[in-house]
Amino acid sequence: MHDSPVKEATLTSRKMLTSRFLFLRLDTSKLGTEINIGDHLGIVPKNNLFDVFKVILGLQVRPKKSYEFLIEGVPTIMTCEEVFSQTLDITRTLTKGFLQKLAPFIKDVKEEIRLKNLLNNDVEWKTFEMEKYRVAHVFTLFTSLKIDFKSFVDLLEPIQPRW
Repeated sequence: MHDSPVKEATLTSRKMLTSRFLFLRLDTSKLGTEINIGDHLGIVPKNNLFDVFKVILGLQVRPKKSYEFLIEGVPTIMTCEEVFSQTLDITRTLTKGFLQKLAPFIKDVKEEIRLKNLLNNDVEWKTFEMEKYRVAHVFTLFTSLKIDFKSFVDLLEPIQPRW
């Protein structure tokens, strides 16, 4: 169903018509093909650059350093900045499962204890959940977190297109 090649168009304007409907105007002049009635439109959001650089600084990697990734089974070379802005979802709300996977990478004893208490205390967890912390916040929440680039990337989900 969604096996046509991806084409990129520039958003020129947008307007909320109702709480559920959004009007988008796209510049399609550079597509080389027309968009026809019945064609599918998928919107692939990008992560906020402020959040991207929080992650890059936390990982202590260079934004323009290139890595090879498998994207849908295809080897692709991307920079760290591209990976975190265009490919991996760093906006998801933190879950207990995600934090449990990060636990071995927290190096400060006080932060380890704080995380264990958070994960095992329902009241603390509910309070934490209300804050809506996202993946991009882990390096500010746990400053002793030392995780290598590949291990961190392996924990993340891809950004999902909106169809």
